[in-house]
Amino acid sequence: MALRAKGNGDCLFNSISILLFGDENRLHLLRLLVAGELYFNQSFYADHDAFNDVITSETDFFPDVLFTVALTRQGDKKFSDTGNREETIKEEAFVACEVRAWSSLVHIMATSSVLCRPIVSMYPNVQFKYRCLVNPVINPRLLDTSATPKEPLNILWSRDGNSDNTDGGWYIPNHFVPVVLADQPDSDKLPCPSISKSSTPKSK
Repeated sequence: MALRAKGNGDCLFNSISILLFGDENRLHLLRLLVAGELYFNQSFYADHDAFNDVITSETDFFPDVLFTVALTRQGDKKFSDTGNREETIKEEAFVACEVRAWSSLVHIMATSSVLCRPIVSMYPNVQFKYRCLVNPVINPRLLDTSATPKEPLNILWSRDGNSDNTDGGWYIPNHFVPVVLADQPDSDKLPCPSISKSSTPKSK
């Protein structure tokens, strides 16, 4: 079940806050934590396992092109200007500090690490060449194998607004929404009056 999250640019952090606390009130804290995670661990995210896993299985992908798929517009411009992955991740850290700035796959990666919890990045089954990159289970940078595994959080790349239903039309997500499973622990504590309109099956 997809839940409603405000589509105001904060939707990734709104969605995570809903899944963790049942409301959107912690979005600013989550933004700051993700910004710090990216800023102080630039090399890890510049060469994240998600990129390497895709390159291993899809040998026709160019690594630098794949990297840009995980970025916001600001990050993409920084990488285009500098060609430096770590400087680009630093730029994405700055983006995370901006209220109502859209997020990217890189921010999902860092959120997983901040929470020490896997995140299922759910990208609809549409014709998108790089879907294998944006539709994985993201694992945290550090994982405590001695602790009881935490249930993954589910985030859907959705669309707020009308979709292009014409033949050959592209699905362009512009919104993240939280998804809960009926049998997920504590799912009864989440806000339930709202199936998201945008769960018709993307955001950066």
